[in-house]
Amino acid sequence: MENSKWLEPVIRYLKAGPRFQISERCPSIRPLEKNTVMHIKLLQLCQNAVNIDNSLLYEVAVVEDHLHPIRLDLDEYCAVDMDMQVEQKSSEILVDNRSEEFARSNIDYEQDLITREQQRIANLPNEEERVKPCAALDRRIKIHQMKSLRSISRITKIPALTVGLNPIEHHMSFSIHRTKSGNNGYLDKISTIHEERLTYDKKLHDAQFYVLQKLFEGRSSINVRTLSIDSIGILRIPSNLNLKFQGLGCYEYEPDKILKALCPFFTTSSLPLKWLRICSVPEIPNPIVNSAKELFLYKKDRLITLFNLKVTVLTYDMKSVEEPAELVEKWLTDGKQIGTEFTLTVIREIKAKILLDHVKRKFEKRIVRLEELNGETTSVTLSMNNSAELVVQKHFRTVKLKVQSSREEEK
Repeated sequence: MENSKWLEPVIRYLKAGPRFQISERCPSIRPLEKNTVMHIKLLQLCQNAVNIDNSLLYEVAVVEDHLHPIRLDLDEYCAVDMDMQVEQKSSEILVDNRSEEFARSNIDYEQDLITREQQRIANLPNEEERVKPCAALDRRIKIHQMKSLRSISRITKIPALTVGLNPIEHHMSFSIHRTKSGNNGYLDKISTIHEERLTYDKKLHDAQFYVLQKLFEGRSSINVRTLSIDSIGILRIPSNLNLKFQGLGCYEYEPDKILKALCPFFTTSSLPLKWLRICSVPEIPNPIVNSAKELFLYKKDRLITLFNLKVTVLTYDMKSVEEPAELVEKWLTDGKQIGTEFTLTVIREIKAKILLDHVKRKFEKRIVRLEELNGETTSVTLSMNNSAELVVQKHFRTVKLKVQSSREEEK
């Protein structure tokens, strides 16, 4: 290892993929590689996958013979396993995002696929070609019926019938892919580095936990720009990872649940977060949410309670102009720190125009400046006090509320 120390500056600036390969193929420098800080721009953890920088994907899945790989643990009748109990161990962080709603949507999606398959078979030119696909489809329909019955059973608490179906055997797949960001926002798989078939004798979350251990356990430091938790099932993360992240994304799920689970990773050096992406503001004030330098939200709930300097609502569903007007009125009445900036992205541009016109009428006595473009108001500046003013401006579907020093004070 002493003779390999000259490699440390090189290893430090290598991407994660080459580093994993070097560590695997050269055991002699593995200690040096693990003791060198690792830099990752994006680390996305799902219930069955690890995405690193949108360029490398480790994936485990449950496979049925008649379907594409499934990203969730299944029971013996191919239904999403909602009855499985998982107890958190001291050596792990546990996030369980299973929901009956998702299990139901999975069943609905399968119904759509069955309908398409029925149409495809009906269009085959002769009877002989339909024999095998019809037999496979009959089995698939029985499995689908079983999933539906088990879903109803969980809701009604009445034991489900098995519709004459024997327990189904599955296997597990493990694969590593090179990837890139696609135009549709999803990952595109460029090539497969490794692929193997495994027996399904452990749960998916066990396999995922093992992958995380192999990749990251024992490393001196893993510096991540953005950690994204994107799990719709059970995700277990080793709690002893030396993981430091600047930003966190978990906007599809209950923020309280995720933030509470990730507590072991929140240290004085990692807080406040530079940015936080969550679905909505928690009902109970959360110090991690409140201290984030920049907050991204998908829902508009409880905006009026926030003290963050920068907030962006990615989809602001404006039912009434009174909602944002209430926010403006509170800022004018109670004051707001200079530099505060809230950005609301409305669904249609006309709603942004209606909002600005309403602000102009309701707070007419507070107006100190108006800006127009082609006869249309684009910005309204309102007086807050002797030292600050509130600018409400529109740009296409975006409405921005910004508190700045008053021009009189600047002079």
